[in-house]
Amino acid sequence: MDPLLGLAREHGLMVIEDAAHALPSDLHGRPLDSLGELGALSFHETKDLTCGEGVAR
Repeated sequence: MDPLLGLAREHGLMVIEDAAHALPSDLHGRPLDSLGELGALSFHETKDLTCGEGVAR
């Protein structure tokens, strides 16, 4: 992510993260859905961590 974020910053691009399968992972102490300008998580029942209707974090 560091090289990707640096490249995006250099070219004025936005990074949009799909972190649906990344819970509860982090990079340098930051949750993986918070590194770019927009992060997306999924509450679908087939994702890694579920608790009925939502995701446990």
